[in-house]
Amino acid sequence: MSTETLGYLDAIKHLPEGGTLHLQDVTWKEYEELVERRDEVSHVRLSFDGGRLEIMSPSAEHERYARLLEHLIAILTEALNLEFDPCGSVTLKRQKKSKGTEPPRRSPGRRPSRPRPG
Repeated sequence: MSTETLGYLDAIKHLPEGGTLHLQDVTWKEYEELVERRDEVSHVRLSFDGGRLEIMSPSAEHERYARLLEHLIAILTEALNLEFDPCGSVTLKRQKKSKGTEPPRRSPGRRPSRPRPG
């Protein structure tokens, strides 16, 4: 683990709820190291784009709106008899393009999607 990555982890741990931290000249390797150590900073979202790293600590209000939107989509897809799998957050990474986004880790206990009638 690089010294820079340890410094980033320390800064992330002090990021207040709703806060955003922008870092420049971050390497893909450092981004990957942060992703690997997500358990230490599970409350943040990481977004990497060509050496720029944005670290965001979503607020409780943001999370409430996200859950509301998820529920509204579930209601709409059920009414339209469409498949909906609320898989939560997904990690998107493309090393070749030097881009990645890592959502905050969800707490355990998310309800699984309901099976659709055939």
